[in-house]
Amino acid sequence: MNIRHCFSALTLCFTLVFSISAQPAQTSDAIETIGAADPAALKAPEVSGPEIWKDPTQPTDARVADLLRRMSLAEKASQLMADAPAIPRLGIHAYSYRNECAHGVADAGIATVFPQTIGMAATWDAPLIHDEADTAATEARAIYNNYA
Repeated sequence: MNIRHCFSALTLCFTLVFSISAQPAQTSDAIETIGAADPAALKAPEVSGPEIWKDPTQPTDARVADLLRRMSLAEKASQLMADAPAIPRLGIHAYSYRNECAHGVADAGIATVFPQTIGMAATWDAPLIHDEADTAATEARAIYNNYA
């Protein structure tokens, strides 16, 4: 699997797993902004057939390929933003990718903020990094306990 497929698979995972995010679905000016620069980027492909990308029994590569062929160039580019907008026609909800654990879950409230991963790696202190990850996980469970 090459880097493009890895990124695509990651995007699909985030889209599917986090489409039930607490953040309400919303459209964004991002897609329109991209379209203003290149109107052809707004053209949604006409794809017939079953939506394989929604079928968890299908292989990941097939699901990724199916989702990507259904998205316009502007929609694909908009999903690279930290606050990816919704794509209502595909049933994809808006999602914020800002909740990575190196910075705790601070976007969801009060939480510990750890150094960038390159700084953590430079310590060569695996037990410390493990403790940081454990702290972030504990804080995430505390913040989102009501969703369990």
